[in-house]
Amino acid sequence: MKQIFILRVIAFYVIGTLCLCIQGTAFPKSVVSTTLVDKEHKGSSHTSTNEGSLYSIRAFDNAVSHEENTDGSTAFDTKTSTTSPKSVDTTILVDKEQMNLTIIDKLKPALSNLRNKDDRLRSLNEERTEGYHTFSTTFFLETSNRGFLNPRQSCVVEAACRAQYPDKVLVYMLGTKSSSESQNKLMSKYKNLKFINLDIEEFFENLPSNSLKKLVNDIDRNSYHRTEHLSDVFRIILLQKFGGMYIDLDSMLLKSTRELPAFLLSTFENGAIKMNKGHPIIEEIFHRLSKTKYNPKNWTGLGQKIITEVAKDVCKFLRKNFQEASLNCRIKFLDAKMFLPVHYGLWKRLFSKEFITLNLEHVTKGYAIEFSNSITKMIPIKKGKGQMFDHFAKANCPAIYKELYTIY
Repeated sequence: MKQIFILRVIAFYVIGTLCLCIQGTAFPKSVVSTTLVDKEHKGSSHTSTNEGSLYSIRAFDNAVSHEENTDGSTAFDTKTSTTSPKSVDTTILVDKEQMNLTIIDKLKPALSNLRNKDDRLRSLNEERTEGYHTFSTTFFLETSNRGFLNPRQSCVVEAACRAQYPDKVLVYMLGTKSSSESQNKLMSKYKNLKFINLDIEEFFENLPSNSLKKLVNDIDRNSYHRTEHLSDVFRIILLQKFGGMYIDLDSMLLKSTRELPAFLLSTFENGAIKMNKGHPIIEEIFHRLSKTKYNPKNWTGLGQKIITEVAKDVCKFLRKNFQEASLNCRIKFLDAKMFLPVHYGLWKRLFSKEFITLNLEHVTKGYAIEFSNSITKMIPIKKGKGQMFDHFAKANCPAIYKELYTIY
């Protein structure tokens, strides 16, 4: 019986210490019943009564000696002892049921914090994403809801990882996240690459208005060019929120763009844009995008059309005077041929061996080549057939190229 009592004392001592560590204070006065025992007169203890089973546990003198009751007195009943607190051995008697309730109450804040851990981490998603973005970060968007990259896209991403290293390359994926064999290969090979799942609800949570969310919903329901229009919207939002360089997922980078300042293409197309976070031009584009009257049939209505309006209204662009417009807006209007050496209207040239032979030097002077996947996606690209994609894939995405015979 004595051993059982000792075990109970030790157990409640440990529980009491844990509670003291959690809150930094002793148990609430409502559940504390004190017995003051004079060390020199251990037999003359004064104990307050309590129905039910009582268990005694040791507590630190200082933890209890300074606790005040509701009437302002300390937890010690000084009338029952004439000795000083230092010469008093303090015992706290706690009802077992009340003890259990007290522990639960003490632990509630900690348990609540644990339950909310995932919520707090989700709320920090924007800060974590911003941490990946710098002015030299390159990012792509995959907005088809497919959830993975096809071989052509994987090749483009690998080329970017190689050209931009050690700068970050981000791929935002809309829809249920999955991965292809080529994605897994890229993630294991390139440490500067990161895939980010684009959750629409979370993405729009901190935007100043709901107009862009309504626009995205309208695109999702009514657009004739859903994938392209969603990409048009998200690239502007990401540039406005974080900065960096956006480039289309059908544009293969040939060399680093780190040296380039903030730029728009001279054709006002939005296939490649580089911006500082908070740049007045991206803020104006963002503002106009949120106020635009959406036409689901207009291919360029959310991209080139808005950028052209901003260039004319804000940069005072007139008669192809890019120099003056650049000074007005503190931005470079980059020759579009640096990213679009073959315009999408002339896409058949991309599959002409004769054109490649005659224009290879001209094409390689730029930073990238766009392959217009939305138009040419059904044309197979085969190794050794002289197609332009095949020629540049061999040099710029060797890991993907090695594993494939046909690149769709």
